[in-house]
Amino acid sequence: MCNIHDMGNDTKKIGLFNLAMLVIGSMIGAGLLVVPNQLIPYGFPSVVGWIIAALCGLVFAKIFVDIALFKNEPLPQIIAGVSGPQLGFISTLSHWLFITCGSSVILFGFIHYLFEFLNLDHATLKFVVASLTIILLNIMHLFTAWGFQILSSITILKLILFGTCALFGMIQFNPLYVFGTAYDAAQPIVPTILKALSKDGSLITGILLACQAASIALFAFAGLESAAASSEKVKNPKFTIPRATIFGLLITSIIYFFTYVCVVSALEGTFSETPVKTAMVLVSNKLIGPWLAAPIGYFISIVAVLGCLGTLIGLVYISPNILFNGLRLAKPSLKMLKSKTDLPLIPAFISLGFILLMTFLKYMTTFDLSLLSPVSCFFLTYFYSQCVLAHFRLMENKWISSLGLVACVILLAGCNIQSIQIAFIVHFIFQILFGILTMSEERKVKVLGEA
Repeated sequence: MCNIHDMGNDTKKIGLFNLAMLVIGSMIGAGLLVVPNQLIPYGFPSVVGWIIAALCGLVFAKIFVDIALFKNEPLPQIIAGVSGPQLGFISTLSHWLFITCGSSVILFGFIHYLFEFLNLDHATLKFVVASLTIILLNIMHLFTAWGFQILSSITILKLILFGTCALFGMIQFNPLYVFGTAYDAAQPIVPTILKALSKDGSLITGILLACQAASIALFAFAGLESAAASSEKVKNPKFTIPRATIFGLLITSIIYFFTYVCVVSALEGTFSETPVKTAMVLVSNKLIGPWLAAPIGYFISIVAVLGCLGTLIGLVYISPNILFNGLRLAKPSLKMLKSKTDLPLIPAFISLGFILLMTFLKYMTTFDLSLLSPVSCFFLTYFYSQCVLAHFRLMENKWISSLGLVACVILLAGCNIQSIQIAFIVHFIFQILFGILTMSEERKVKVLGEA
């Protein structure tokens, strides 16, 4: 198991297995536990949306790997080298905000599943448990190497659960239900799919719905950039990063698709606050018997709690590094104290403070946090678009960059006008912060020059 106490020694850096677990652990679990509820109303276009999302994820993964290995530098430095320090600073802080907003949403999901399992419902207690959880995770990352050990174990457990869901999805796959009344076994598959897309309207409307569903599904793939974003901490990056990223993405895509098929086939359009749990209980009751349904329900609840926790472990680890790399774009001479696990302390405390603030607003006030997900989606889209632009300028293969631009447009479909307006205000604040940090850096250089 990887020990990251000494990041200066290559043998102590993140290896292939742990990096693959970081990629899979950052993606799989929390998103799939809640995304089906948002997609089921789309009908058959949502099934196509998962496929589109997986293809977009593959394009993004190729872009991240290409630029990370081409420059052998962290993503913020690569973007700054192509688009300038200011855009690099803004895009990196956008990525950091997405990670912290996403961590907040996942923390809320963790509390929901935990309190449902314990049959409790008390706002103050939820706030206390959520706050203690995120504080303890930060302390663990700052002072121990247990994070990767726990993350790997939880990721394997999640793979067992969602792999079983995917297997049930393959067994339960019912083309007649998925394609609706347009399905005819005697017809070729492509015309059948086109008919299903246009069943409730025009074909153009069906395609647009599929793209909108893809933008929601693509949110569940967030974290695929984890390997490239941690390139400076990876052992033998040219070998490790592409394999960990592609392997993690392929495994996650297959599990996502067939798990979703399992959910929609079992629920048949009905709503459930815990869709994966409900679907697995129904399917196991049908295929195996009622005697196993209750134990499976408890097992899924436990894995859901651990799944959200595992995703949090991965995101909490990479968040301080992303913020630190972004701040250094405006102030290259920036030095910060680091923990024994090589995490910058001040960015870690800033990330922790942001999540604690969101937690307080969620459970102790009536503040509306419904825009948290679409705002974070826009931040992710902005960061991805800058990576696509860097790929376009650095690499010879412009087709991948063009596909990346299309993927960004699809991802943008998940953002509403309000979230974009809020994001633009935040970006304006980032520009002011960049100017302040840059001015202080210039004064320091001037003083040193005069001396």
